[in-house]
Amino acid sequence: MLWGSAAVQIGPHALALGCVMKHRLGISNGKIHTFFQSVFAFCRSRATFVRFDTRLAPSLTPTCQQLILSIRGKAVVHGDETGWKIGGHNAWLWVFIEEEITIYLIDPSQGHQVIERILGADFHGTLGCDCFLAYDAVGYRQQQCLAYPIRTAKELDQGKTRGAVPFPRAIRRLFQAAIPQATAAAPLATRRRRRPRPVGERLGPPATGSIHRSRQ
Repeated sequence: MLWGSAAVQIGPHALALGCVMKHRLGISNGKIHTFFQSVFAFCRSRATFVRFDTRLAPSLTPTCQQLILSIRGKAVVHGDETGWKIGGHNAWLWVFIEEEITIYLIDPSQGHQVIERILGADFHGTLGCDCFLAYDAVGYRQQQCLAYPIRTAKELDQGKTRGAVPFPRAIRRLFQAAIPQATAAAPLATRRRRRPRPVGERLGPPATGSIHRSRQ
């Protein structure tokens, strides 16, 4: 049965609360339905909130587009992706973050076109990311997560003997030492610092033999 002169099943305040619970608090539609039924005795199905999301999305599209335009002008943006499902089919949840803006995008593709759709073809900032190949295809300036070269150096260390051991260990120490310096980079930027020695001097000569870079 539909209630009221507007012939609606549930009022705008209740629907807005359901939207906040879903998208800000991360509560599933099933649990939102249980909450409304238990607390307010609203005997409505979870589809009620799904339909409201569908009606609400077009009104939020201009805001979303404005956020995308804003993040393209930021100096540093961090990106990541993880597996997702759309109706039981494989997809990807992408996220792009900076200090003031967070953008999520669910897409069937894990290709570089998704990155360009958010950051644009002429993004001039720095993209923080992992070693996933799609990030290389866009040609942005990158700062890759230091956990990956540290992990790779550890794996190389375990597989090497004699003269090949010092080099991966030096790589590992170098990146581990860089982490606290990166954390304190902002206040240190205002101080006068001695010019650091080139990386090659700190590592010393490479060990003989080939060292292959592992990348997932």
